Amino acid sequence: MTAISHHHTPRVYLQRFTSRKPKNQLWEYDLTNGAAKQSTPVKSGCEDYYNSVVLTDGRRDDETIEKAFHPLENDLPKLFEAVRNRQEMTEELWGVFFAFVAIQEARCPSTLRTIHDFQRQIHQSGFEMVCNRSVEFRKKLTHAGVEPDRAAAEFELQASKGSALLLSLQAIEETARILSRLRWGFICAPHGKFFFTSDRPMCRWVSRNKRTIYTGGLADRDAEITFPLSRAVCACGHWTKSWPNTYNETSFGMVDTINRRTVWNASQFIYGPRMDIHIMELVKNRRRSRGMDVTR
Repeated sequence: MTAISHHHTPRVYLQRFTSRKPKNQLWEYDLTNGAAKQSTPVKSGCEDYYNSVVLTDGRRDDETIEKAFHPLENDLPKLFEAVRNRQEMTEELWGVFFAFVAIQEARCPSTLRTIHDFQRQIHQSGFEMVCNRSVEFRKKLTHAGVEPDRAAAEFELQASKGSALLLSLQAIEETARILSRLRWGFICAPHGKFFFTSDRPMCRWVSRNKRTIYTGGLADRDAEITFPLSRAVCACGHWTKSWPNTYNETSFGMVDTINRRTVWNASQFIYGPRMDIHIMELVKNRRRSRGMDVTR
């Protein structure tokens, strides 16, 4: 039987952010309502038909893209185990890491939403142009009982989500290549402190004094990239900074800073091992910045 619930944030990844006791418990924070609830990796990070594509004959392909992610996701436990035990990273493991980061950025909800909105605008503009300029098309509209001059206002063309996903996935190889050129290190949270993740875990960050209208891209030489790999470890990449060791202990304050970035960068959901008052406040602040009221 074909599964209709597709994960944009893999279960094997979310498992790294669950609590130890009770086992397999994941806290899910929602930016749309400013609330948090208990969940699991199976129930979180997914959406019905997220990886589905509508074919030219009208049928829906629910499996091809979904299965294309399986080989990489099957390799992720090796990466997570190596990081958990603070082992030296092999070329193979680095390859898995770069591919995973690139894929998560390509298939996250906010990336797809941006591409989907752009495609919709293109389709709508094309439709309006045809309505205004094609005599033959205007005749067909009239024959169908539609006023040609009102058609563009009455009908809205939509691109399929699958087409947006396919377009986004084309950037994976180039993104992974750029990521491989950065200098990477893993920073480890102190005992009792945890990293949180989100449905858009790769965060690009530029300090305030270096921000311009041209900054913020992955290849920006002032950019810092963070990607939480578990509740205990976060990957951090720089173009210029050299790391003293592959694994580096960090402070409570740095974990808070990275979690703040993670919340601010999220599409909608933040995930972590516990109900955290500080994370909850960040979620509410982020929601306020989107112009929504938060019930206290």
